[in-house]
Amino acid sequence: IGSTSGPFSSSSSTYSTVSSAVMSPQRSLNALYSRTSKHAGPCLLIIKSGSAVFGAYLSDTLAPAVSAGFSGETDGQLSQSHEVWAGSPSCYLFSATLGLKIPFHARSTMMSTSANKSRHSHEDPFTRHAAFCAQRDELKVGDGDLIIDASLTRGSSQLEQSYGVGVVPGSPEALCLLAGRPTFRVDHLEVWAVIN
Repeated sequence: IGSTSGPFSSSSSTYSTVSSAVMSPQRSLNALYSRTSKHAGPCLLIIKSGSAVFGAYLSDTLAPAVSAGFSGETDGQLSQSHEVWAGSPSCYLFSATLGLKIPFHARSTMMSTSANKSRHSHEDPFTRHAAFCAQRDELKVGDGDLIIDASLTRGSSQLEQSYGVGVVPGSPEALCLLAGRPTFRVDHLEVWAVIN
């Protein structure tokens, strides 16, 4: 546990490692969620891929959630057809390699599309503005801005969906800013609890 400023944070907070996953056959989102769900509150997700180091500040607990009135469980697994978004506008992506903070702008999220609205007629109005979606098969930060697969070994990024710095959506810059390429291998992943 150490006290310092987090990436792009002016306040001093205490950070504690919640989870660290290097390349191993035992790492998975389920194992990550098992560890991170014990910490109620914000966290830092830090990813290393090649020489790129990047991640996200998430304002809420990193754990799968279900909405009120929906059990979400089917034979012990979270339903894949239902997404529950979390987070607030204080969430952001960052590139430690480039020294860049990528703010949440909420211009687009998966839940704001008309197809998703019809599938989820019981959606909470806040859902359209939420910043991340922790599911059993993937972790989505924004609407494709950063996605990590269930094995914690692969990811993809396409900025300017829900987070951005003003580059053209779909451009090489939007696709390659975080990891240097649109799809990437996750060499190392850590989650740090933020204790204010």
